[in-house]
Amino acid sequence: MRTITRIDVGSAFRVGAIAYAIFFTIFGLLSLAMQVLFFAPFMNSITTNATVNSNPIDLSLFAGVSPISLLCFYFVGIAMAAIFGDISTALLAWAYNLAARWVGGLKIRLDTDGNDLLDELGRDIDMKRKRGEL
Repeated sequence: MRTITRIDVGSAFRVGAIAYAIFFTIFGLLSLAMQVLFFAPFMNSITTNATVNSNPIDLSLFAGVSPISLLCFYFVGIAMAAIFGDISTALLAWAYNLAARWVGGLKIRLDTDGNDLLDELGRDIDMKRKRGEL
């Protein structure tokens, strides 16, 4: 078993920015497609026929929602996801480092194929112990 005792905040910052941007790119695109396919065609009829208690209400604010404006919000969303993703991931790495100092960190088991340098060093140390050299 190995223990992760510290996460580099700078690397978590970079990975968080990319991961959140990719996540938003994929799921934001799905959301954008749903809005363009289902929401935009009905917006014109909703804004012209909306009434409350037989009184027409003005929803002209929503009439300007177009696929172009949704696309602009999509690209702004990717940038915002990257910015807030890297900040939140860096804060989580900092909090993890603090918690790991108190309780020792996460214990993980790493499986290897037996050809790593660490495996070779481990076998070498075991052989030296058996021969009494250590």
